[in-house]
Amino acid sequence: MRTQAEIQADIAAVQAALEDVHGSPTEVYARIVGYYRSVRNWNKGKREEFDQRTMFTDKNDKTAVYAGSQKRESCAAIQYPALLEVYTRRTCPHCPPVKEYCNELDIPVRYIDADTDEGLKTAAAHGVRSCPAVIMYNAEEKEIARAYSVADLKAYGLQPCTVKVNIA
Repeated sequence: MRTQAEIQADIAAVQAALEDVHGSPTEVYARIVGYYRSVRNWNKGKREEFDQRTMFTDKNDKTAVYAGSQKRESCAAIQYPALLEVYTRRTCPHCPPVKEYCNELDIPVRYIDADTDEGLKTAAAHGVRSCPAVIMYNAEEKEIARAYSVADLKAYGLQPCTVKVNIA
């Protein structure tokens, strides 16, 4: 069995080795004018444009929600909603499935037609920029999450209440 002094010596040796690590140049490819090309071969203007680009990070909790790929682990921290507010439009092809799914949930639903003037004002006041949009509220009517599709609703763990009845 190793002593604590030997372990500390090994840790010190590894830390010293890590301080002297040198990487190699990395070739970065990015999309430019329809195809991928090495960034070092770009002209000055395109290179400046590339340097100004910002990348999405996971620091924003809602990034995954807005991108439509909400992870199940981050949904676990969200409390179960007491009210759903669903923004829809008559011409939206994605609104009927969301409305149908929300109707099957055992949660009160408030529908807002974004085609009307009043609905448009309400949507603007809540920062809704696309339809369908589902804002989930807790019992105090504070927003706890948003969803933009049936898949997002399922990712939050919202499942329709189904009861199997066996008639003898």
